[in-house]
Amino acid sequence: MRRALLMVVGLGLLAGCGTVPVKYDAKASYAMNVARAANLDAELKDAEVPQETMDSLGDSAAYGFAYAASGYNAPVKGFTPTSAAAMNFASWLLTPEAKSARNHLVAWMPEELAGDDPVNRLAGILLEASQKAAHELGYTTEDIVFEKNGAKPKIVGVSLLKSGGDVCATNEGPTVCWVAFGVEKPRHIKHTPELVEFGGNSYFFDPSKSFRSYFMFPKENHGLDELEVLLKISQHSPEWLYFYAAPKKIRVGKEQPIAIPLVIHQGKAHYFVRPSSGAQ
Repeated sequence: MRRALLMVVGLGLLAGCGTVPVKYDAKASYAMNVARAANLDAELKDAEVPQETMDSLGDSAAYGFAYAASGYNAPVKGFTPTSAAAMNFASWLLTPEAKSARNHLVAWMPEELAGDDPVNRLAGILLEASQKAAHELGYTTEDIVFEKNGAKPKIVGVSLLKSGGDVCATNEGPTVCWVAFGVEKPRHIKHTPELVEFGGNSYFFDPSKSFRSYFMFPKENHGLDELEVLLKISQHSPEWLYFYAAPKKIRVGKEQPIAIPLVIHQGKAHYFVRPSSGAQ
């Protein structure tokens, strides 16, 4: 009888999973909170850094983390050798099968905004944000839209062209620079995580599924700063949309992959860092 009762309680707890919103953990980084809410936190950890490093993340040093992690040696205001050492760039060796070892697009779309077609709604938002971002960065664009015979995921994006120069220059050959997004069917949830402030019902584009939504760039980088592009796109995206960039999966130039994971949201780069235990 006792065993049966324990089984009933256990099943009840399992059935209750997902019925309450994921709580925000103030002791963890913002990036970690996003990863946990999206079920991407396997093998991820917060690095402990000095308080002075945490304080510097409000200025240009926030970009310095990413550039230093790519081997970029130019000095960045507010970014010191101590800051670089604290990040321990070489430690981010995720197993290939870990979901955190791949790039993801994460979104909790409000139910009322999604209507009856959340996939096309998000695809339209991403396409418009990409167009605005590209133009602000000085590129001319051509739209990329692929959805043939119900093919999944729906893919949208923009080509990136510049007149003159060495980065994504216009030429007579094929377009060498672009950014695109694969948008998969979301699942409806009743309790949106606390970090997404609107709460209530939403459509969750779940990156932990086998078929996930994602962002992508060409395999060969032609000098494009992919971080800059993603930051600008996120600046024009709604607050319920996030990009998770895995270690060495986006680049700031030729042969310059960023060695650490980060979350890109509303035009800002967020890192898996928290103040060291002794910090006040």
